[in-house]
Amino acid sequence: MKAGPLRYNYSFQRRGATNDGFGNVETDWVEQFQQRGGRAFFRGIEKAQDAASTATQKMIIQIRQSDNADTVSTDFRVVDVRSGETYNVVAVEADPVRRLIELIVESGGADG
Repeated sequence: MKAGPLRYNYSFQRRGATNDGFGNVETDWVEQFQQRGGRAFFRGIEKAQDAASTATQKMIIQIRQSDNADTVSTDFRVVDVRSGETYNVVAVEADPVRRLIELIVESGGADG
């Protein structure tokens, strides 16, 4: 993927424990940071799970390397701030020469 314009704004979230106000602890997605990135789509894929067909979409999100970006791993999810679409991080690959991080993400799967 070429280092094109980073025109999309993404929220990077990780599961975290939060207090519900009544002394109970809940786990929910907590935003860690926001960063701009570029994207390139793969072709759509259909998975068969429990006799039901699920459409998924994989893509590569490319972000600049930073202290925040270096913490991203497969336990994160990425949310497109403008559309609200959520993507699960499948793989993370750093390119230290170009100072970019490429994330392979998937939509349409289980949320978390």
